Amino acid sequence: MNLQENLPIEKMKKYGIMNNDESFTKKLSPEDIQKFLTGGVIIAEANSKRLIFQLDKNNTELKAYFYERRNEVENLNNTMNEIQYETLLKLDEMGQEKYENLEVKAYMFNKELGAVTMLDVFKDRDVILEKLKADKDLEQNNRYKVELLKLKGFLQDKIDKFPEIAKDILVDLNIVSKTIQSVNGISENEEMSRKQNKSKIELEVNDPDLYQDANLERSQNQEIEEERKRGFRR
Repeated sequence: MNLQENLPIEKMKKYGIMNNDESFTKKLSPEDIQKFLTGGVIIAEANSKRLIFQLDKNNTELKAYFYERRNEVENLNNTMNEIQYETLLKLDEMGQEKYENLEVKAYMFNKELGAVTMLDVFKDRDVILEKLKADKDLEQNNRYKVELLKLKGFLQDKIDKFPEIAKDILVDLNIVSKTIQSVNGISENEEMSRKQNKSKIELEVNDPDLYQDANLERSQNQEIEEERKRGFRR
């Protein structure tokens, strides 16, 4: 499959991803380009503004997202080991925002693509929850929960500021609350599993039958050894 076939060239030229001769900008390395063509993102920054570009619909459409950073992602290189989060205020192409559309992004390393992919903490919650289930890492569960609680607080404040869209915000708020419950459920299952494993280990360590069996085996071995020595002496 030709990944560069049917690319949205004019839009890519508009944002400086491609040159007028339809070659990619020199600011992108061959590795950056390959990752971009296989689902990765291009991130451009200027002061507190961030632009994120991602191809969609079999690389026939370019999605451009305009944001103002509210906090910086710690280190995208850390996505090999853990999910990284970033809070962004969504803007239009003119750099304006109407309803304070705050978004929390999750950056995760995709082993199949070999690239960092950007997920939305709210829209892509099912993907993130599946990863948390697979990783079984309580610390990661708590980090995701913290980001959801931030989003919940923002939505609650937004209802007061924009009552004309309160109904829509309430729908999102309920989804966030249910997602927090799901995270709690994953953490509870993980804690229960850890406690069961710990109890099993303690049970085996403190099991008198195991000690009796071990002592009996040692005693039998000693008798055999003593009998063997007596046999040699005779």
